[in-house]
Amino acid sequence: MQTKETITLSGVPETMLQTVYARAKESSGRGAIRDRKAEETIGGLQYDFSLADRDKAMHSGVIARTIVLDRLTGAWLQEHPGGTVVNVACGLDTRCYRMEGYGRWYNLDLPETIAVRQRLLPENGAISQIAMSAMDDWGGCIAEQDTPALVIIEGLTMYLTETDVQRIFSVIAGRFRSATVLAETMNPMVVKRFREKSIEGSHAKFTWGVKNGAALAALLRIGGDSFTLTAINDNLKGCGLNAVASETETPGVVEVRFPDVPGIPDGFESMRAILEDILPCHLDIRYVYWYITWALMEERFATWGDIEKLGPTWEELEKMVRD
Repeated sequence: MQTKETITLSGVPETMLQTVYARAKESSGRGAIRDRKAEETIGGLQYDFSLADRDKAMHSGVIARTIVLDRLTGAWLQEHPGGTVVNVACGLDTRCYRMEGYGRWYNLDLPETIAVRQRLLPENGAISQIAMSAMDDWGGCIAEQDTPALVIIEGLTMYLTETDVQRIFSVIAGRFRSATVLAETMNPMVVKRFREKSIEGSHAKFTWGVKNGAALAALLRIGGDSFTLTAINDNLKGCGLNAVASETETPGVVEVRFPDVPGIPDGFESMRAILEDILPCHLDIRYVYWYITWALMEERFATWGDIEKLGPTWEELEKMVRD
């Protein structure tokens, strides 16, 4: 009789059990994916997956991203045979067993996670394991120098901070002259409102999100801690927005002003969408507008006749008062 392995994990590392279980269940059931290695792994575990069985949203999400990333990874390997693949926060991911054509595959995760992986998925030859945090400088562990590189970041960014995400991309940029990165991200709205039922007891929670690739690219254009006002304003400027963010007395609330435009700017809804994509999702935004008042006009002009002599349009007058 086969002896089953008992696994005890908590926090973010525990999520790896849920994802490999979802793939194994799908593989042995409906068959949207085929993952025999996941089936073998789950078959050898002693673990209560009852919550995962009830978490249909988690299951569907894992299978959807598996299908997408498998296709993208397979297409990349067809274009770059013999390339190097780095699987960041690999957990018990089995993609390296489903893919062909790579020269070297590195599975990277926290030491406690890699310790579990080594017991369940001992790997050697073309597949290597790196026991480091994704935010550590793991680039020195990659032996290959000039081969094409693919970095996969799946099921991780939503548990990090914005600074953590920047750090990971900094490590990638510092190690590879050129690399393709496949990164799974989560919409900020989902981060704020959604909870995975299957890991409620693990204390792992969603903490960061970004709406689209353009917002992620804007984030990566700035260096250092993007929670500083200087970095946030550099980010706004980099996206072509004439807006200024400032602190408020309320923690977690940022004030955004439009210094050159009185009232609500034209195209405000589009501008607001971009602002909410760029600013960290844990911050709330308070928009502040300015308007021409008689007090402002009296500070600038002695009489209405002085204004009439200049003959400005209303738009010109607004600017004159503001300047």
